[in-house]
Amino acid sequence: MKKQKAVLFSLPVLFLFSLAPVGADDHFVERGTRDYMGSTMMVQLREVWIGEKATSVADRLTVITRYDLGKRWTLAIRAKRYLEEPIEQEKKAEPVAKPQRVQELGWNYRPQFEWTIAATTQEKVIDGRKCRLYLAHGEADYADETRDMWLTKDLPIDVGRMAKHAVRPDDEPLWQALCQAFPDLKHSISLETEVKSEPAIAPASVSHFKVHTIESAAPPPGIYEIPEGFRKVNSPQELTAR
Repeated sequence: MKKQKAVLFSLPVLFLFSLAPVGADDHFVERGTRDYMGSTMMVQLREVWIGEKATSVADRLTVITRYDLGKRWTLAIRAKRYLEEPIEQEKKAEPVAKPQRVQELGWNYRPQFEWTIAATTQEKVIDGRKCRLYLAHGEADYADETRDMWLTKDLPIDVGRMAKHAVRPDDEPLWQALCQAFPDLKHSISLETEVKSEPAIAPASVSHFKVHTIESAAPPPGIYEIPEGFRKVNSPQELTAR
């Protein structure tokens, strides 16, 4: 095994195609906790709405994407600020020269995991949905991560659409590597996930993620709009400034 440890990733495993009621959007809520150095803390409350022409992903920041307008708004809710950007066309990633030593990366080190994933025979029912346990193990230089995922295909949403829009940009490379190792992730969702991480320059941690809501429903009024009273800013630095 490589001398390795990992970055916390909390992204849910979202995927399957199913028909939604006419006029309804896909709605997903996930909560997460993290056990770190003897304490348990809340690390994530993530809510996603996805419609035909717009999406809203609320996490640490709220990102509203309006495909009908060709715009993306990133909102800092407490500060009442927003950043407007055009929706960029997908670009092919350019290969990046990898430093010879992890010490050259410092706090910017992001492990590139090689994943192995195995299905088990263990099954259980979560919120009325039959799930099977899958085990994933990722190795990278100076990092290590394992994931226990209870996957199901018994879903009332368009998971392909959810998968396309719900991934955070920072998580996308890791998620792509997982899907490449195990393509069935594109047709399932993990209702419960345990992530054990051993980072390169921090103590180990264990995170737990559970889906509390997954439904096709009418979106709240204004969910795809900028709230009143928000001030437009010109850069990500200004958006998150204290």
